[in-house]
Amino acid sequence: EVNEEIENESEDYEDNREAASDVSDGDDSYDSNQQKETENNASDEEWDDVKELRQWAIQSGIQHCHLDSLLRILRRRLLPNLPAISKTFLQTESSNFQIKEFKSCDGTIVGEFVYFGITSGLRRCVNKELHLKDTLDLQINCDGLPLYKSSMKQFWPILCKIYNNPDIYKPFPVAIFSGNEKPTNLSSYLNDLIEELNILTREDIIIEERTFKVRIMCFVCDRPARSFLKCIKDHGGYNACERCLVPGQRYQNKIVYSSTYDKRTDESFRAQQDTEHHNGISPLLRLEPSIDMVNQFVLDFMHQSCLGVMKKMLIDFWLEGNIAAKLSQNQKRQLSQRLLELQSQIPIDFQRTTRSITEISKWKATEYRLYLLYVGPVIMQKILDKRYYNHFLLLHTACRILSSDNLCLKYNSEAKVYLNNFVKLTELYYGKQSLVMNIHSLTHLADDVENMKCSLSNYTAFPFENILGKLKKMLRSGNRPLAQLCRRLHESFYTESNKVMLSQPIIILKRGLSKPYGETVKKIKYKETILTCKKPNNVVYLKNKKIMSIEEMYIPHDGREKDIILTGNKLKIVKPMFTYPCNSDQLNMWQVVETAIKKTCSLQFITCKMVSFKTTFYKNDEEKTKIFVIPLLHI
Repeated sequence: EVNEEIENESEDYEDNREAASDVSDGDDSYDSNQQKETENNASDEEWDDVKELRQWAIQSGIQHCHLDSLLRILRRRLLPNLPAISKTFLQTESSNFQIKEFKSCDGTIVGEFVYFGITSGLRRCVNKELHLKDTLDLQINCDGLPLYKSSMKQFWPILCKIYNNPDIYKPFPVAIFSGNEKPTNLSSYLNDLIEELNILTREDIIIEERTFKVRIMCFVCDRPARSFLKCIKDHGGYNACERCLVPGQRYQNKIVYSSTYDKRTDESFRAQQDTEHHNGISPLLRLEPSIDMVNQFVLDFMHQSCLGVMKKMLIDFWLEGNIAAKLSQNQKRQLSQRLLELQSQIPIDFQRTTRSITEISKWKATEYRLYLLYVGPVIMQKILDKRYYNHFLLLHTACRILSSDNLCLKYNSEAKVYLNNFVKLTELYYGKQSLVMNIHSLTHLADDVENMKCSLSNYTAFPFENILGKLKKMLRSGNRPLAQLCRRLHESFYTESNKVMLSQPIIILKRGLSKPYGETVKKIKYKETILTCKKPNNVVYLKNKKIMSIEEMYIPHDGREKDIILTGNKLKIVKPMFTYPCNSDQLNMWQVVETAIKKTCSLQFITCKMVSFKTTFYKNDEEKTKIFVIPLLHI
């Protein structure tokens, strides 16, 4: 293969020499220790300013021409030692990634490929002090990323993420293919990855004088990418189920899967016992030690449950379907009103708030997740018929259980029963044509949680999708996008500190006035969530199983940050939010009422933050307001 060094953009070499000549060596005419100390402190402060400026330039994505103008102003007035041009300032010219021509199986050049490596990524981000065990569990993702609306150009990145509890690591790029279609030569696409993984799992990796074993935990991909990597039939095939031998049937121009059959195993996959399931031989079979080609390719909650099932229920079953469950125009108006009513009640922990169903075509995966795990059971009351509402509760309850770190293993068998019943009733309520692959795959969702021994939230595509969006935003033009991306990544690696650090358990974000009993606090970060003294970020569940609405937080005069005291009003539990398919007491979900009963406790007495929804219901033209509380799954 022809290796091609990334070409550097044109540079002003005169400005580079000028920048080098401007670096002063200091004035040696002063001999006092005090003067030297002052100079050293000034130099340190200047270096901190330069470092912060670099980080700002990378994070803001400012164009080099604008950064050049800023550097000229700063050199002339404040920081004369700065480089004159942005490419020197950000070390862009030292980028040395090798971009290779990528050839198809017949030798035709179909794109470009660059391999960054797993080892370098691990050494950049792993903080050895945060690991009690000497094993790094890797999650690997592969997905397509269209770059432009008016072009076929696309990236196919391979991303890697370290699994850890708490979840502190972000995915990093391992390799990227750039072309007008997905890489057809799968062996060439995966070859470098497979070889490096085999070396790492055989020889381990040394990071800051500590040796770590490397293990592949799972592949986290959407269904088309899993089919691509495993060389199997896609979701439209008759023998497409990855977990069982159920034969697909064509019904009303769809392939449906109406029951579950014997499970597939790694041994049967490697032997290709079901010949109709395979399109070829996957290069991943070369991994040593071998991985489970069935169970280590997990069903992704984001694509399968949120964008697959929840989206289908909302749009195909309730809003636009031609079945009995379709909502009337009046019910749709009520649904939109309730969604808009909850807009101001969504805590800051969520990326997006609720919006009307008139915009449902624009909803993102995070909005469907919010609907499935939090909003749906509240706003669908008295809108859906009782049997359809209970049917939805089967899905909601199972997904809540499997998404909770505390409940996912404890109630795994119950969640499996709920999902099986959900799939059976889907055919009864919505017709046989509704049993598409995403619905059928729900019967296998709990198996992944059991195999991975962690909740759905710990192996989802959400963090990988976030990184894909950031990679796309790094591009400045349509010219040689892969070379551009390599330069931007190099700037990021050089400038930003990628070592992960655990955040402080308590961070005061906004202080208030000092009062006789202590200094008030308006906003804090506690256990990775935000607490304030105002709705919607002030409802918490306490260790004594009481619910409290925070009205004030303060630090006693003789105390420290960990001694923060909370005062507020008790929320009295009226009844469970629902009793089918289980009592919502088990999930800590209730209907409550506000009281004037005052409560005081320490910050450490909080079990978790809660989402509180106040919504309006109408019965016989009478307006009635209800309040529901739901634990936040983030902590």
